[in-house]
Amino acid sequence: MDAAEPDSFEQKLAALAEDFRHSLIATRADILAAWAAALAGNDAARTRLLVLVHRVSGSAASFGLPEIADAAEILERRLRQSGATAPPDALMAHAALLEHLAQQLYQTGSR
Repeated sequence: MDAAEPDSFEQKLAALAEDFRHSLIATRADILAAWAAALAGNDAARTRLLVLVHRVSGSAASFGLPEIADAAEILERRLRQSGATAPPDALMAHAALLEHLAQQLYQTGSR
């Protein structure tokens, strides 16, 4: 396949990566909203938070954004270690990790 061909795999992957970068600001907002609701004791929000962070970790790794992938993977691991039945204030132990991920999402999504 010629590199100049408009529908090459590389071009499609680059377009997907660009779409992912553009979605990071909205994803950040979704993560922060789920975090706030989880802190308020909403168990469904805690599950949503885990799902969002997991998706970010995998997608960022796929699209060559290792800083975001690593930050999300660490946060996900810590959230899972806390357990689904931990009190909401236990989430606060991970606030710095959340802030780091949110900052990475903002910086990359704003470019």
